[in-house]
Amino acid sequence: MSLLADGWTLPQRRLFRLRHEPGTLLAMLMMASVFVALFGFVFGGATGVPVTSNHRESVVSNALVPTDRMPVGLRALCEWNPFSSAAAAAREIFGNPGAPRPDAGWPLTHPVTASLPWAGLPLIFAPLSVRRFARAGL
Repeated sequence: MSLLADGWTLPQRRLFRLRHEPGTLLAMLMMASVFVALFGFVFGGATGVPVTSNHRESVVSNALVPTDRMPVGLRALCEWNPFSSAAAAAREIFGNPGAPRPDAGWPLTHPVTASLPWAGLPLIFAPLSVRRFARAGL
């Protein structure tokens, strides 16, 4: 049991430290997208496999999985995920909106409106966090 407790100590300490290092947490979450783009653009042409269409477009467009074939519960969770609405809003703003399913959730049918509250959260909580860290002496 001591081996398990000692083995859990290091990940637990690292997870607790991430609360004070949000940049590290963001970097860790963004690495998945960076690796998809890296392998698609940099190493994609070096595979030697003949491709009938532009494989780079498929890599980038499939970075977010379409929800059409997901089970109902998982589909609802993914449709109401703030990241999904932000990605759909970016597509709409840059002129590549795509067509959501007719029964898609509200955030995917109105992605820009659904993303506005999530974009406003840092405006509220960043000053509060700075104030709290200043008071705590961190």
